[in-house]
Amino acid sequence: PSGAGKTTAAKQLKNEIHAYVNGVIHIEAELYYRALAYYIWDIAMTHQDTDLFDIRTKTINADNIAAQVTGACPRIRADVNSGRQLMYIDDTPIHPNRLETPGMLDLSHKLETIPAVCRYLSGLIQFQTKDYHICIMDGWNVAKDIQPNADCKIYLTAPLSTRIRYKMIGAAKTADLSYPDVPSYDKAEAELEQQDTIRNCIRMANQIPIQNNGNLTETIQNMVIAAAYCGVPIRPFLHTIREA
Repeated sequence: PSGAGKTTAAKQLKNEIHAYVNGVIHIEAELYYRALAYYIWDIAMTHQDTDLFDIRTKTINADNIAAQVTGACPRIRADVNSGRQLMYIDDTPIHPNRLETPGMLDLSHKLETIPAVCRYLSGLIQFQTKDYHICIMDGWNVAKDIQPNADCKIYLTAPLSTRIRYKMIGAAKTADLSYPDVPSYDKAEAELEQQDTIRNCIRMANQIPIQNNGNLTETIQNMVIAAAYCGVPIRPFLHTIREA
């Protein structure tokens, strides 16, 4: 569910394992959707073109977008060699801050509802990460669509209080506001998502549920043990955790 700390935990896990195992990368799948959102937004803004997206009404044309990604879509890729995931469109870098605006997040969520977009970006991510030794990936559809045959799938959840805190901190960073000024996260929405957690774990039985209680060190340890149990080759790092 949103606000469980998926990206935070995945980044930290990659940094910890990288000291003991070579060829480890972290991919935030959501950034591919935001990069495509940026491309569509730029077309609408620069050319006043409403064929894909109407900036005034904030509505998308799902059929036209589906045709775009199956036809003349730009090349979207990620560069993780700098230690940070930087997104490119046709070899032109996108400033990370441009992918964090509320408008870009909203448009990327709309794109997630288009099956053709999910298929296109899932295939793109699969192709671009296939040669890495260990790829730690986070995102809402990683286990189901992007990496259905992954060695280890973890369903990370968190108590409602932790998820609200993550959401509020994220909103503060995006809007550049102090913590008390951030509007409260919609508790009703969060409670519904929390109820879905158990259903999702039951429906996708090949995922290992881990709860993030706000202690990132403990969460990382549980994720590493789960990965080792599934056969992921991170034994040197696992040994270090057990010694600690």
